[in-house]
Amino acid sequence: MQNTSRDTSSDDKTRDPRRLQDKMYDVVVAGAGIAGSIASKLIAEKGYKVALVESKPSPTIGMKVCGDGVGLHEFHDAGVTPPTNEVERTVQGVKFYAGSQGLIFTIRGEGVTLNRHAFGQRLLQEAQDQGVELFSENVVTKGLLENGKVVGVGARHSEKFEDFRASITIDATGISAAARNTLPASWPAADRLEKASIGVGYREYRRTADEFEDYCSLYYDWNVAPGGYCWIIPKKGDLVNTGILVPWSASSTSNQLESKFRKFIQQNAALRNSKFVRSEIGLVSLRHPLPSAVASGFLAIGDAACHANPLNGDGIGPAMLSARIASDTAASCLSRNVNSEDALWSSNVEYMKAQGHRYSANKVLSDFMRGLEADEIVVLLKALGTKGEYASGDLLGELSDLNKLTVILRMALRPKFLFRLLATVRRIYAVSSHCKEFPPDPSGFYHWVSKLNQDLRIKT
Repeated sequence: MQNTSRDTSSDDKTRDPRRLQDKMYDVVVAGAGIAGSIASKLIAEKGYKVALVESKPSPTIGMKVCGDGVGLHEFHDAGVTPPTNEVERTVQGVKFYAGSQGLIFTIRGEGVTLNRHAFGQRLLQEAQDQGVELFSENVVTKGLLENGKVVGVGARHSEKFEDFRASITIDATGISAAARNTLPASWPAADRLEKASIGVGYREYRRTADEFEDYCSLYYDWNVAPGGYCWIIPKKGDLVNTGILVPWSASSTSNQLESKFRKFIQQNAALRNSKFVRSEIGLVSLRHPLPSAVASGFLAIGDAACHANPLNGDGIGPAMLSARIASDTAASCLSRNVNSEDALWSSNVEYMKAQGHRYSANKVLSDFMRGLEADEIVVLLKALGTKGEYASGDLLGELSDLNKLTVILRMALRPKFLFRLLATVRRIYAVSSHCKEFPPDPSGFYHWVSKLNQDLRIKT
């Protein structure tokens, strides 16, 4: 059932709409980013016929505004071969800075910074090597619906509209969620991403006077990046990826966002004499993961399912993991000739168990942090700095009882703030525990999600 590896976007025969409308795939994947390329490859290597529909020209696939950093453990968790030629720097962890206080704490753990374009091209080639049929320069415009089930996607190529039909459709189109956002609003998978939950990032590549250290660095200063942070991520040699991420509500215009970033450059010794290379702007989801990314004949993965970490917008690791889970589910369903919501539901269950419960809890913490005043965010980070080094992102879980007592004593002079923090910690644990009890089938979903919305304080 596999196809010969080739890009059919320029094949005049495949541009015949009548031929495409009659052409059936086992799976159509919309979006050839990290999530889409990995999912299509994993499904195709099991012998299924896969179409990969992408808006960009083939040579530009992989180009994206991104921090470029990812922990090595995230490749192992997702079952993806760690990169070699696409690595620009090996890093030893992440350092956290607060206001003018300098370094507060460090999370240690080996990771890499990627040549994002080269990595994307590698993943695409691996997919095509497994027989995935690429349709580049096709903009997905809608999900195709028949009898309450998704049966493919509609796309626009030049001035022509074409249909790609399949037993299972996977939306990996990023934050635009081009197929998912056209599903009926009453479907759980059609849950919309609101502006309040979108982050706006402005990024520059710059060359520094001295090579930056082998750590990714995050800088939290509400006077510069209200509700967000600035970053410096080392690349090859003296090149760095640096920028600012703030919630949509604080971004104003791109010029104002760039102006905020200029303030950061002036204050940061490592960037003060750096030279500008190029700049870009992009969007990222800062909400909790979709409670359900599944419908009959349909799965959403990566940014299309809001799988990025709400604390920082990190999306490479989540994209890889959700692609692996969705591909396993899709292949299992195809082998049994089923594609109902019930049959695909295990993708929800597995994602929530593996990562969704943590990122849903992170949404509670991120909302709390973004509601703090400039001096309060410094107090919070300094309290977490009670333990100078962490081995993972589970900061609360790594604090010993003595560490926790020290945090409380440090905040004793701010009783109202301490009370709010303790209430937030209770909500974090409540949300995480609730998500670990994700319903095993759709029948219990509406009761479960109602409780989740209460814990997240979401109005419905």
